[in-house]
Order: sequence, then structure tokens, then C-alpha cells
Amino acid sequence: MKRRLFYFLPLLLWMGLIFYLSGRAGANDNSLPLLARLLERVIPGMWARLDAQNIDDVNFIFRKSAHITEYFILTFWAFRALQYGKARIAIQDIATGAVIAFLYACADEFHQAFVPNRTSSFGDVMVDSIGVALACVIVLLWKGHQSLGSALFPSSLKGGEE
Repeated sequence: MKRRLFYFLPLLLWMGLIFYLSGRAGANDNSLPLLARLLERVIPGMWARLDAQNIDDVNFIFRKSAHITEYFILTFWAFRALQYGKARIAIQDIATGAVIAFLYACADEFHQAFVPNRTSSFGDVMVDSIGVALACVIVLLWKGHQSLGSALFPSSLKGGEE
């Protein structure tokens, strides 16, 4: 039971964090203080040189990047939970993890439709899906790398046997 919890708890906690964050007011102005601090640390003096349109553009990219990142992470946690007890992740687990993350993105947008000062947008589901797809590609590439390694170095040769 503890081992199963070890695999599923991060997924559930991440889903809870997404739900919590989507229940907060979503005005663009809410991300500006964080964005200003981050940009000033990376490129000192840059924030002061931006005009209002540039700030809106950078904030838009920042917010959409956050969507991609949160669903990229959610998809990895789903893969990890589905891998419970298996030596390697299977293709059907990758597909199932992607479906879980996509459906959660849909549910998140539905939830936002009922939150004051938030809007529901299928466009955001599509942005979230970029994170899901990136996670799938990385896991598939890793899986392919492992398979290629197995083909080049069969287990009978790994232990020094000939």
C-alpha cells in the first residue's frame, strides 16, 4: 500500500495544486509581479525598458509557458503512477497518461467557467496539450533509446558472458 501511494501521491498532489491555482482570480495582472522579479534577475534593467504592449506580450508568453509546464509535469506524474510495479513503461501507459492529462485539462477549464474573474477557454486546453505532447515525445524517445540499447547490447552480453 505504501509503495502504491509512493507512485500515486505526487500525481494527486499535482492535480490538487492545479485545481487550487485554477480557482484563484486569473487576471493577467496577477502574474506581473512574479514576471517582473524573474525578468529583473535574468536581465537586470529589462523590465523598466519594456512598454505596455511588450509587457502584455511577455506576460502572455509567460502564462502560456506556465500552462505547458504544468501539464508536462502532470503527464510525467501520470506516467509514473501508471508504471507502478512495472520494469518499463508500456505504450498503452503512455497513451493512458496522455488521456488522463488531457481530460484533466478539459475538467480544469470547465472548473474555471464557474470561478469569478476566470474564463474557460478551449484554446488553453490546446496549450495544455502541448505540454502533454512534449512529455509523450520525451518518454517515447527515452523508450526508443532503451529499446535500441537492448538491441545493441542483449542481456546475455551485458554480464560479460559470450
